[in-house]
This record gives sequence, C-alpha cells and structure tokens, in this order.
Amino acid sequence: MFYPNPIDTASVTQFRKVLCVLAGLMLSSVFQTASASLITAHATLDWSSLTVTPIDTGSGLPTLTWYTRSDNSNLSSNFYSGLSDSAASWTSGTLTSQTNITSRYTLGMRSSTSTATLSTESSLTTATGGYLSQYWNEGSERSGSFRVQGDGVLLFQINYAVDADTDSTRAGSVTTNAWLAVSTSSVNSSNFGSETAQSNKTLYNRSSGSNSLTDSGVLTVALFFHDGWFGNITGKTYINGYVNGSEGSGGGGGSVPVPSLFWLFCASLGGLLRLAKRPTALAIG
Repeated sequence: MFYPNPIDTASVTQFRKVLCVLAGLMLSSVFQTASASLITAHATLDWSSLTVTPIDTGSGLPTLTWYTRSDNSNLSSNFYSGLSDSAASWTSGTLTSQTNITSRYTLGMRSSTSTATLSTESSLTTATGGYLSQYWNEGSERSGSFRVQGDGVLLFQINYAVDADTDSTRAGSVTTNAWLAVSTSSVNSSNFGSETAQSNKTLYNRSSGSNSLTDSGVLTVALFFHDGWFGNITGKTYINGYVNGSEGSGGGGGSVPVPSLFWLFCASLGGLLRLAKRPTALAIG
C-alpha cells in the first residue's frame, strides 16, 4: 500500500516564517516607492569670509566707512501668500520659513540671515501619481552702504556654496543662485560717475530623472573709487523652482517599478500552497 511521504511540520513552520518576513519586506519596499523627493536645493553665502582688500593705484591705500546695513528674507509660492522678514542690521538676523503639506506633496522653504551666513533652501516631496502644479521662489539679501576715503581699488571677496538636485518624473526645474554686487556713486562734481560690478554663481537643473549639481568657490568683485565716493554692497542667495505635469512628463520614466521582492513573495506563496495541497500522512499503529 502506498503511503505519502510525511510532511515535516517544522520545515513548514519555518517556511511560513520566511514567507512572513518576505511579505513585510515587500510591503516596506512598496511604501518606500510611494513617495519621491522631486527637488532639493541650497544656496549659501559665508558672510564671515567676506574680505575687503584695498589696492594702491598710485595714491595710497583707500579706506571705507560703513553707514547703513540691512537684511531681508522672503518666500512665496503659487497657493500661499508670501512671507518676509527684515532687520536694520547685520547682527539681528532674519528668518522666513514655511512647510506646505497636502495629501499630494510637501514643500519646505527656508531663508535666513545671521551674522555669519545668508542661506536659502528648498525641498519638494510628492506622492506618486496624479497631476501636480507648484512653483515657488525665496531668498535672503544683505545690503550695506559705505563711503570711501582716498583714490584706489577695493577688492570684495566672499565664499559661496550652491547645489540643486532633481529626481523627478515630472516636468520642472530649479534655479539656485549666490550673488554679490558692488556699486559706486559720486557726489563730487569734479569726479562724477557711477559703476556697478557683480559676480554670481547660478545652477539650473531641469527634471530628467536623477540629476545632481553642486558648486562652491569665491565670488570676487573689484571697483575703482575716487575720494569721497559712496558705495553699496549687496549679497543674495535665492532659489526659484517649479513642477508642472503628471508623473512621466519629466523624461525620467513614468511608472513606479514593481519591487523584485514582490515576485519572490509570489513564488514563495505558490510553494506554500502546493505544500498545503499534499495529502496528510497516515498514522501507522
């Protein structure tokens, strides 16, 4: 008489445990792919690194005396009113910060100034699927005025860092910028004139799958001043971003890939079902 091979109940129990682990990993993987970070960007001016170097052009070294100093931070987006903060010094600091959370996306914006730093940062995360239209801009600015004594050149230098990252399947872009400008104006009729010089670093990153740009260095501006001329310095960090389209409109692929753990889970489930259908071993007594 034929007796089916007995099933090793311990093996079946162990197999079921493995199957539960695979199911947990699969669900975790699915949830991780349910949202995506579309855009992140940062821009920083290290104001503590600012140097003003006088250069002798034959009349000795020029000097400067500071007069006014001010800071400003601001932000706005298409569905929310703008925010701004200002200060009449370089030490008080300013801050504008907002996080917009909906069922379809989270947009974080933050711009600030402090004694040592001008900083702007953005982050846009969205749930997969559906149409999304969102744009925003934000920035921080520091300005100051001064008067120059003596003829000569003043050299302004400051450290910057910028980055712009897109990992998007939707059409969109982000522009990150660090900027330094110096201007002159004359109140002396015998040496009348005005001039503006600027230095900036801009990163433009267009959504096309995963793409990351980063840069750092020194912004440099030099201008000649006559004795008694006034000058103005402005430093800025700002970010402009937008996303507009359905998933798949950015060139980075549209569908969310099925995790490989899903197929392993299916195969394991099939094996367990086959074991369940085997006849039970007969007791021999």
